[in-house]
Amino acid sequence: MGAVLMPERPGSPSADAIREAAVQTLREAGADARLSTSLGVVRATVAIELRGHPDATLVVRMEPDAIAVLDDGDDQRTDIRLGMDPIDLHELFAGGLHLPMKIARGQVTYTGQVRRFLRVIAILAEMGQTYERHLGEAQEREDEL
Repeated sequence: MGAVLMPERPGSPSADAIREAAVQTLREAGADARLSTSLGVVRATVAIELRGHPDATLVVRMEPDAIAVLDDGDDQRTDIRLGMDPIDLHELFAGGLHLPMKIARGQVTYTGQVRRFLRVIAILAEMGQTYERHLGEAQEREDEL
């Protein structure tokens, strides 16, 4: 596992860039039959709330027939809810997050049957290159503003 960027450091990704990259990566995965099928084993709607960034909640429906990123403003019913720092979401896709340990230490909170989500952690990390590409694009857009 390589070095992980810390969002608090100058030049590191913002919470918005991390969320945007995760959303784009999941949308691409939804269009890929193999990844969509693999992620569909969760069979749940998952919300990932980024601490300190209430507008950056990520809601994903992971079903065998479709992976869809949902608008959190729609007040979707979620089966699994995770609360984590932005760096944890970054590490989830970059391959450096040991989610069970973070949960055991109380660093990531959850409600629902989180074991279902744990089954796809390796698959999300497998999408690391795609995530890093989207993260770079999101950071470039932020730099232009």
